Amino acid sequence: MGKLKLTKYEELLFAIIDNVVQKIVSSIELYCSKYAYPSAYFLAVISEEELAKLILLPLARELGEIKELISSRDSLYFKHGLKQKIFTSYGLQNRSAEDIEKIKQKCLYVGMDDNLKPIYARISPEETYLEIKYSTRLLTDFVHKILSTKEFSQDFKRVVIFLLKILRVHAKNKLPRLLKDIANEADKAFLELKKDPKRAEERFHKELFSNPYILIDIFKALFKKDYKKHLRNIKKLSFHDMVQYLGKYL
Repeated sequence: MGKLKLTKYEELLFAIIDNVVQKIVSSIELYCSKYAYPSAYFLAVISEEELAKLILLPLARELGEIKELISSRDSLYFKHGLKQKIFTSYGLQNRSAEDIEKIKQKCLYVGMDDNLKPIYARISPEETYLEIKYSTRLLTDFVHKILSTKEFSQDFKRVVIFLLKILRVHAKNKLPRLLKDIANEADKAFLELKKDPKRAEERFHKELFSNPYILIDIFKALFKKDYKKHLRNIKKLSFHDMVQYLGKYL
């Protein structure tokens, strides 16, 4: 690709996306071993937590809090529960962050109950596959959203698209049903939305508000000089709560 010229912010985002791709690729490998399903599940969840950082970072940059966000262990950047809350909201996954954290921990460690009976995760192949499919779809959808904005250089867009190609090639070779299922689900969702105008409107708002760069522009237009105050108010909210918050002013 030659020498790339990326800003420091783009370098950080690239590192996160690269890490996400690595985790999903490793998750696919473990899944295909037909043995290490808990480990594959764990890595898929970790990839989703990393993706949540891509929503936190632009808000922090706009508020002038990016150094604090990435350096303080007490910041939202390191809060697993918050990141899980973000990706369950934005990813349309109907489950709680608390449930995800419990399963994730059991995927890594073996505990004991009062009778010294081992407690650990029993993750089925299908559960693992669904998590891999979810994380892959979430990555693909979100990256395409942010690349559609004017925020990034052509070099950044080229190198991120290259990362997505790495993932697609790996998935095609190791788990070909993955890409087919994601494409089929997208087609099905599109047809269902055409039949239901109300759901289509809800989906439109979700797509609009789930792009943090567009969200910042919306806040600037809506709240003018006070937009940063409102950004601070919503940065810990789930998607549903954020929409309710905005509904008071729209």
